[in-house]
Amino acid sequence: MTDFGSPPSEPPPGPASPPSDPWREVTPTQPSSPYADPPFAPISPQPTPGSPAIEPLPPYLTNPSYMSPYGPTAAYPPSPYVPEIVYAVPGWQVTVVAPKNRFATSGMIVSLSSLPFTLCCAIVGLIGGVAVLMRPDNGLFLAAVGITLVLTGLWPLVLGLRRKSKTKNQRPKAKSVLAQVLIAGTIFSVAFALVLTPWTIRNWRVFHVFQPLSPAHAEMPGEFVPHGYEQWLRTWLDDDKYVAPFLWSLDAEELDIDEVPASAFDSAEEKARVAALFEKYNHAAEEEDDSDTDTTDQDQKEEPENQAEESQTEPLQANEPPPVEMTPEIDAGFGQLARERIARHRFRYYVWLPIERARTMWFDTHSQYWPFEGTLLPLEDLDYEHHQHIWLPLFAGLTAVYTILGMAGALVLWFSRQFAARRWLLLVALAIFLRLALFSSIENPEPRYLVEFFPFLSILGGIAIARIL
Repeated sequence: MTDFGSPPSEPPPGPASPPSDPWREVTPTQPSSPYADPPFAPISPQPTPGSPAIEPLPPYLTNPSYMSPYGPTAAYPPSPYVPEIVYAVPGWQVTVVAPKNRFATSGMIVSLSSLPFTLCCAIVGLIGGVAVLMRPDNGLFLAAVGITLVLTGLWPLVLGLRRKSKTKNQRPKAKSVLAQVLIAGTIFSVAFALVLTPWTIRNWRVFHVFQPLSPAHAEMPGEFVPHGYEQWLRTWLDDDKYVAPFLWSLDAEELDIDEVPASAFDSAEEKARVAALFEKYNHAAEEEDDSDTDTTDQDQKEEPENQAEESQTEPLQANEPPPVEMTPEIDAGFGQLARERIARHRFRYYVWLPIERARTMWFDTHSQYWPFEGTLLPLEDLDYEHHQHIWLPLFAGLTAVYTILGMAGALVLWFSRQFAARRWLLLVALAIFLRLALFSSIENPEPRYLVEFFPFLSILGGIAIARIL
C-alpha cells in the first residue's frame, strides 16, 4: 500500500516543480495571495552565548514544500507574523495531516506527519473513541473530522471531472480515489468502534441492552425519565434563565406557574391545563400519603397518641423537601400538551426556537462560575455589590470581539483560495455548527456548552489580526 505520510530523506533543492501526480495536476494554479509574500519559512531557534547548541529543525518542518501536496503557496497560511499558528496551535486539534496526504484534514503536523496516513486515521479514531467514552457529545467533533476527510478526499475527483484535460493521464482515476477515501474512512470508523466495543458488550451482558454510549439522562435501564415534560419545555424554553427553575429543580422544588413566560401558552385554556398539572406535581407526594392512609391496618388506628406526636413534629422539620414528584401520569399530560403545540406551530418548534436558543447561548456573557455570574439585561437588575455593572458588559464585549474576529479570519482563509486553508475552515465550520445545532435543539440551552468554540475563534482571530497588521 502506498505510504502517504513518510517525508523524503532530503529536502528538494529550490522551488518545488509541479509533480506528475494526477491528484496535484487537477488542482488549479494557486493565485497570489497575501500569504505568498513574504515567503513562508519557520523561525529557527537561535542559541544564546554560553548555552548548548540547538539542533536545526528537520527538513520536513523547515522546507515549505513538505507541508502541502500543492507546493509552498498551498501550505498552511504562511504566517511570518505569528509562526505558532502554523506549528503549535493546530497540533491540539486531534486531526491529521501528512506531507503527501491528498485528503487529510489539518492538525498534528509535527507528531503525525512522519506516519503512514492509514495509521494516522487509526490513531485519530482510537483517540476519538476514548473521548466519546468520556463524554458522548465529543463525537460531534469526530463527525466533523470524518465529513472533512470525505469531502476533501473526493474534491480532487470532482475537480478533475470538471476540468477538460488534453490527455487522459491528467485525470485522476475515479476508482483509485474512491478506494483510498473508503479505506481511510473504514480504518477511522473501525478504530473508533473498537474502543466502544468492550463497554457495549459489558452493558449487554449486565443490563441486556444495546448501549454503546452513556444515556442522555444518565438513567439506569428501566428508570423513569419525564420525556413528555422535557418535550413540553422544548416547545417554549429559549433561554438559560429558565433551565434552573424548571429543569434542574425537578423533583426537588415546586413549580410556579407565575414564573412561566407568556410565550409558553397559546391560549388561556392551555395555561389552565398547565396550572392544573403543576398543582398535581406540587402535591403528588401528599396524594400518595392520603391513599396510603386509606389502606392502613386497624392496628394503626389504635395508636392515636403516637400519631398526634408525629403530626406535631412534622411542621418543625423545616429542612424536609417539599412533597413534589413528577409521576408518569403528570408526564403524560405534559407530553399531550407538547404534541398539540408542535402540531399548531411546527415552524416555531423546528426552526425558530432552535435559532433563538443558539442566539442566547452564543451571545451570553459566559460568566458562569464567576462571582459576578448573571445576565446583562435588564440593566436595572445588575448587582453593584459584585460589580456586575463592570464585568458583565466587559464579558459581553469580549464575546462580540471574538465573534467578529473569528468571522474576519474565516473570510481571510476563504478568499486566500488555498485548498489547505479552505480545508481547515471547513473543519472549523463543521465542528462549530454541528455542536451548535445539537445543543440548540435540547431543553437546556446552557452557554457552557459553547466554550469549546473560543479556541477556534481565537485561531481565526489571530489569522485576521496577522493579515491586518
